Amino acid sequence: FFLRSMSGTNPPSGQAGSPNVKPTRGSPMGYLQEMMPNTGALRPSFRRNYITWNYNGFYLLGGLVAMTIFGNYCLYLTCNRRREKEVEKRTNRIALVPYLQAENDHYYRLEKDRWNTFEAEVMSDVSGWEVGKSVYNS
Repeated sequence: FFLRSMSGTNPPSGQAGSPNVKPTRGSPMGYLQEMMPNTGALRPSFRRNYITWNYNGFYLLGGLVAMTIFGNYCLYLTCNRRREKEVEKRTNRIALVPYLQAENDHYYRLEKDRWNTFEAEVMSDVSGWEVGKSVYNS
């Protein structure tokens, strides 16, 4: 809030006590309200801003087609790379399966021999027991 200037001189426009600052209606303490300058408000500009370049539908459609073709080409390359990696992985697995199976068979045979030795020890006093034979008769 701006107070009215008590001196007799008029301060510059826009400050408290200038002719552009009027007291508010019904203000007992002398508060002041800022008013627009004596020259008036700024004039609005109604000048039209014309477009310098118009992107018509043909340009937009051409851009859309170009981006779609480029995206599909990138997708095609990515799918080919992924397919090559899967084929390489599959061929490596196929090449390794006989070695892994032979190793597994070897460990299975060792465990089976250990089990037969343990079975022979445990069942040594049972008459008619055959080591390694199935207990089922089917």
